[in-house]
Amino acid sequence: MRANTFTSSTLGLLASLAAPIAAQDGPYFTIGSGMPVVLERLDPLLSAGKVSNHVHSVVGGNGFRPYMNFAQTQKSTCSTLPLIPDNSNYWMPALYYKSPHNGSFIRVPEQPYHKIYYKYGTHDSKFDLEQSEFPQEFRMITGNAMLRSDDGSMGSGGNQLNWKCHQPNYVTPSGTGFPTGFTSCNGGGLAATMRFPSCWNGQPFDPSKPQAHMAFPINQDGLAGCQAPYNVKRFPEIMIEYWLNTKSFDGDYGPNDNPWVLAQGDNTGFGFHMDFINGWKTGTLGKAMKSCNVGNTADPLDSSTCFGAGSLRTGAEQDACRVPNIVPEDVGLANPNSKDNSNTHGGILPHLPGCNPIQKGPQDATIQTGCSYSVATSFVAGADLGSQDGANIVGGTGSSGAVAKSSTKTSATTLSTSTSTSSKKTTTATTATTTTKAKSSPSATGSSSTGSGSSGGSITASDGSTWQLQGCYVDQLNPTRSLGSNPEWWGQQITASNCVDHCSKEGTSLSGTENGGQCFCGNTLVGSKQVDASQCKSACNGDASQICGGPARLSLYKKTGTKKERKHRHLARHVEAVS
Repeated sequence: MRANTFTSSTLGLLASLAAPIAAQDGPYFTIGSGMPVVLERLDPLLSAGKVSNHVHSVVGGNGFRPYMNFAQTQKSTCSTLPLIPDNSNYWMPALYYKSPHNGSFIRVPEQPYHKIYYKYGTHDSKFDLEQSEFPQEFRMITGNAMLRSDDGSMGSGGNQLNWKCHQPNYVTPSGTGFPTGFTSCNGGGLAATMRFPSCWNGQPFDPSKPQAHMAFPINQDGLAGCQAPYNVKRFPEIMIEYWLNTKSFDGDYGPNDNPWVLAQGDNTGFGFHMDFINGWKTGTLGKAMKSCNVGNTADPLDSSTCFGAGSLRTGAEQDACRVPNIVPEDVGLANPNSKDNSNTHGGILPHLPGCNPIQKGPQDATIQTGCSYSVATSFVAGADLGSQDGANIVGGTGSSGAVAKSSTKTSATTLSTSTSTSSKKTTTATTATTTTKAKSSPSATGSSSTGSGSSGGSITASDGSTWQLQGCYVDQLNPTRSLGSNPEWWGQQITASNCVDHCSKEGTSLSGTENGGQCFCGNTLVGSKQVDASQCKSACNGDASQICGGPARLSLYKKTGTKKERKHRHLARHVEAVS
């Protein structure tokens, strides 16, 4: 399904969720987004240049980085959004499913039809000519990640947060927080809606008071609908529908269970929030707001009254747009290449990424530190951190926006895979690796390993094939895992030895273990590079004496020969000795 294409059945579902839009008088347009451009602990508004507290699901331009300004948004070469003039980013906390059986977490994958509404009409269905497009360096937040109860900010005069479980025949258990009383959302999934404020006091965004510069309008048109001092400018109102695919969990929970948890450890749903950073090409949104009436007339967005011919990306371009992950951890990333484009979850996690134990409330939550498990606090070496100059110059163009990059150079390294006739596929795996030679990771040791725990360790599989340790390698996570689209095994007792054994039986030539409990098989290593062995130090959950990679790091083994090939080499040495 293309990100901006909706079937008649899907439109029916969207109509049921869009009930709050009955209050949307006058012109508006909607833009649809497919899968996230990245899922990661990044938040350039509140944690600029740092690994943020919790995982966000980000849609929009692929210029998204830890540092963001308007110039950085304009570096986007693609977007998950259809309109070419819009390189903005919109993000919200990822949702996880907490198993009622063992307490583990699985990330709930998105549906490929998020909707972003832009409203700019009057109550008598005319264009509100007193509304303005966003200044270049504009950014804002709606909602509060720390809320664990309804504080009154989410009613009709506020952000109008609403969660709905979509079931057949338009049955929709709903609530401001997570609804209960069901065992399946098999009529379209679980969805949240929330709107942003639109009245501005002219001040720049302040991370210490992130909502101080904005307010929601009162029930009047134009600037009269914005109370002082928030009547400097009125912007179009943005409202977002965030759709989630809960099909994998149908029947696994009871009607009185509440298995949903937002990434910041919120199992109430009240802490849902959204962020926006402006990336609209200057002049395009303001012009469209004077004539584009797609919400009522169903004219296409590329009509002459809206954004004009050639203003839309193709669905394939949207679907292919991704940003590589730069935080070395497993966030439960879903597979974006599933056949039905509905996504599957990416594995079982023992805890939420970051330090985010569940805080039930009703009092506000607090930022947690000092978790007993390892938490990533820095980016991978050489990561592009984005443009940080002029990030708070509201209405200005910002300065040159230098990109913070590591000076580490890269070169191509080739891992030639086995050409054994017993292998199902023969491919050459090309990766990028730093020119500074990385040390090999500790070898796995066990009943089938011939390695000593140092560089050059090998494993003999049950079929007699030998596998040589190649070192510690990055798993890029997004848009696909570097070795195979999903783990062959997860949540089971994994060792380096039994992973090699499994991959050998599958007929592949590369085997990798990750984060202590995942096994990957494949013939090609994609978007990876070798890193220092110290980044692969997770003990295997099936044998603590063996090493199974690390967070977003693969302990990589390559098939170097079969039992038959070893016999031939042994015979050749004897022939050479007597000749």
